[in-house]
Amino acid sequence: MIDVRIVHIHDFIKTTPVGALDLESSKELLFKVAREQTGDCCHMLLDIRHAITNVSYREIYELVRAMKEEEDLFQQKIALLDNYDDAFEHAQFFEASAQHAGLQVKAFIDFEEAFRWLYPETTMLDSRREVQKVKRET
Repeated sequence: MIDVRIVHIHDFIKTTPVGALDLESSKELLFKVAREQTGDCCHMLLDIRHAITNVSYREIYELVRAMKEEEDLFQQKIALLDNYDDAFEHAQFFEASAQHAGLQVKAFIDFEEAFRWLYPETTMLDSRREVQKVKRET
């Protein structure tokens, strides 16, 4: 059985009234989501396509560092789903920083490609069925 948790940007990123990242609140929410994961097989897909905050590279690094400190919460794979625009460089930086810290994180612009990375053992047909099922549920 495929078990993936899709987390939308508004579920773990909090901003100040002027649109700046509230890093501490965002970390707390991401950790809360990670704690709610059940079983070793439940991977996360973080959908950051509709992010409206300007996150700095320093803030991304701080988030990754905090994730590394709570490494037991982030043993599963984490796929970042983003748009291919100027902000995708931030997703790529998150991926590189997380991988350097020993976390399994990869940035994608395609939902199905992200899903196949999370579950490489599924066949293409199984993958498409599951992707359609997950898309209907979200």
